[in-house]
Amino acid sequence: MNSLFSLSLKNGDNKTAEGISKLAEMMRYVFDKSDLDEVRLSEEIQYIEGYMYMQKLRFEEAVRVETVFSDTCTDKYIAPMLLIPFVENAFKYGVNSSEESMISCRITCGSKGMDMSITNRILADTETMPSTGVGLANVRKRLALIYPGKHELLISQDDGTYTVQLKIQL
Repeated sequence: MNSLFSLSLKNGDNKTAEGISKLAEMMRYVFDKSDLDEVRLSEEIQYIEGYMYMQKLRFEEAVRVETVFSDTCTDKYIAPMLLIPFVENAFKYGVNSSEESMISCRITCGSKGMDMSITNRILADTETMPSTGVGLANVRKRLALIYPGKHELLISQDDGTYTVQLKIQL
């Protein structure tokens, strides 16, 4: 990775260099944090931001991403890699490079826990494989095991919009 980063800088390809740097950060997070019981929610949000950055590099002007990540989440802890499947799905099923797409993601924290909301348009033609439903099923199982009786997951499809709302008592 360091060699690719250096090569891209040497060739004047700053966008590629930034992407490689961000990918290295994301890989480090996965290797260092994914086997832990809990991580700082702010670290999980940073991973999500990195993923979104990579997707914006991929789709360029075809995707607009609106985010609200609360500064009040710094003292909260969450199971690692729990939120990213929702973000991945928003890009997987709500974006294609031939039309403008919009994804909205909000993560806020209060005294009782964390709220996440992510919304995307449902597109008929995306650049992905057909859904198997395994990702959502795994997240539901993890939520039931890690936060039994302490979470609420609502997924809805309405007027061509897909919305995930997740509340977790932390």
